[in-house]
Amino acid sequence: MVLVGALSSAPAQAQAQDSTPSSDQSPAPDSPAVKIAAKHWLTGPSQLRLAGMASLPIPAGYAALTSPDANDFIALEGNPRPDGQIYILKPLADSKSWFAVLDYNDVGHVKDDESIDADALLANERTHSEAEDKVRAEKGLPLLPLQGWELRPEFNTYTKRLEWAYRFGSGNDITDNLNTRFLTRTGYFRAIVVTSPQSFASDIQDFNTVMGGLSLDTGSRYSAYQSGDKLAKYGLMGLIGGGAAAVAVKTGLLAALLAGIAKVAGALGIKAAFVAIVGAVVAVLARVKKAIFGSSKKTGDGQ
Repeated sequence: MVLVGALSSAPAQAQAQDSTPSSDQSPAPDSPAVKIAAKHWLTGPSQLRLAGMASLPIPAGYAALTSPDANDFIALEGNPRPDGQIYILKPLADSKSWFAVLDYNDVGHVKDDESIDADALLANERTHSEAEDKVRAEKGLPLLPLQGWELRPEFNTYTKRLEWAYRFGSGNDITDNLNTRFLTRTGYFRAIVVTSPQSFASDIQDFNTVMGGLSLDTGSRYSAYQSGDKLAKYGLMGLIGGGAAAVAVKTGLLAALLAGIAKVAGALGIKAAFVAIVGAVVAVLARVKKAIFGSSKKTGDGQ
């Protein structure tokens, strides 16, 4: 699978691996699969606190990780270990292969009165994707050409939820990533859902069912905004264009962003950056499910 634009707009390749041990082969005690299974998985039914301002019920059949285990999870899959508070959410059924990475971004109140120009956004993303593929080619990495929209940007004015999905890849190597932003008084929750074109519709429906239980504390809701609260430097278009990355474009930092995304992210003050993630992001689904089910921690606090 491919995790595209986790905390930046740069595509990143993640090779799904069939690492399920055969009947006569067990993973080594120090293998990533064993270490991941030993993490403190929060299995449903349970309640997860997010960023100290929201609650998410975890239904039976699903599991979650909070930091620092969630950060270790990413690192154990061969990626740079992200900083800050992140969350991993995934189903436990073998028939469901999606997973989601969530975090909170305290960027200020994002105004929702901006019209969304999907064509302009796609053109901008295509330019960025082509430039990024040149960088990937120089590094000997697989190319991830942008195919187009899988889901055109949609903003729900009632739930204050923004979502969109690009399709990347070529031939049989195609991936869809759903990007979701849940606006709050002081910023937004970000969720990246990694799935495949074949199961996109059912996986997103499954994800939406789980996230439908997300409940913000009264004082953290979008409607709780008061005059004088910090405002974000961008609106809905900026969120889709990458937020801080959009600011970089406006300030002439795009070239540096493509050549050294991590450095630019640090300069812009982005915390919890998964920038330029390369390698296997979360190829744990089959190999750790049985071990995860062995634990049944019922409460979690991701504060």
